[in-house]
Amino acid sequence: MRRGLLTFLSALAVMAAGPILLFLGAFLLTWKEYPVPATVSNNPALPRLIIDQVTLHSQSFGDRQAPVLLVLHDGPGQDYSQLLPLKALADRYRVVFYDQRGSGLSARVPSEKLTIQESLKELERVIEQVSPERPVSLFGHGWGGMLAAAYAGKTPEKIDQLILAEPGFLNTDMANRILPALSRTSAGFIWNTTLAWVRSLHIHGPDSDAPADYVYAQIYFQPRYHCTGQQPQNLPLQRSGFRAWKTITQSTFSKDNKIAIDFVQGLSKLKEPVLFLVSECNSLTGKDFQTRQMRLFPKAQMALVKGSGHAFFLDKPAESLKHIRSFLSKK
Repeated sequence: MRRGLLTFLSALAVMAAGPILLFLGAFLLTWKEYPVPATVSNNPALPRLIIDQVTLHSQSFGDRQAPVLLVLHDGPGQDYSQLLPLKALADRYRVVFYDQRGSGLSARVPSEKLTIQESLKELERVIEQVSPERPVSLFGHGWGGMLAAAYAGKTPEKIDQLILAEPGFLNTDMANRILPALSRTSAGFIWNTTLAWVRSLHIHGPDSDAPADYVYAQIYFQPRYHCTGQQPQNLPLQRSGFRAWKTITQSTFSKDNKIAIDFVQGLSKLKEPVLFLVSECNSLTGKDFQTRQMRLFPKAQMALVKGSGHAFFLDKPAESLKHIRSFLSKK
């Protein structure tokens, strides 16, 4: 009896030790530096814009007296790095980029300040600062397109031209069409997430958000947004914002799983056409998805970028800029 009990306890000890030894092995094998860049809070050399006491990482290109083209990046929680080719439009516009609060290299803020409402308020304040006297043109990519649409519907008189590059869902119906596909996971995703988490245990700065931001930067890539066999490697993301992604996404929905804010409210007041820039390869929020969303606007037109996925300015920058210039020149 005693021998059997000892055998049983020994087996339990081995079973318990297995995961611990596996973790220790992974921890030791991944032991190295995983640099996470400092935000504007810890790097005074970064260009910035201060909005309601929140410091945002921001750059602008072009004549300060020129009409403003304001660029809104994807996310929540990404940055404007991959959209920088839009600065080529500085020959006609003052092109302004900014990392949204809690994202990219902008300052981290308390989680209660990370909501869709705060994001829209921030957008409004940015516009008031960079173009106080005349309307702006907005370019919104993915999540940024959702923000741009919501703001345009709220204050159409402040919008000159509107370009939406494969915006995310704009109402509850469109959310229900896309969210099941986005929620699917694979063994590869689980493995990559676990490995990124183990690596993040070696990160001890430059701030408390850095480890989680590192993990999100490693796993946010979604292959179905891109062309098969042409998925961009080393996406130029300077830094992600995990809390911004998690908290703002949660704030987008009400308790009954409906969208907490109507992104298309007021858009019937828009007098000018809206450009939908769509890619050939995006099977999630590409042509078919955006064809439905275009019906939510009184006037909308589509420009298809062949051979491109959702990362327009990595895949086909010249072609993407050509479509945008053509649209902007019509006014």
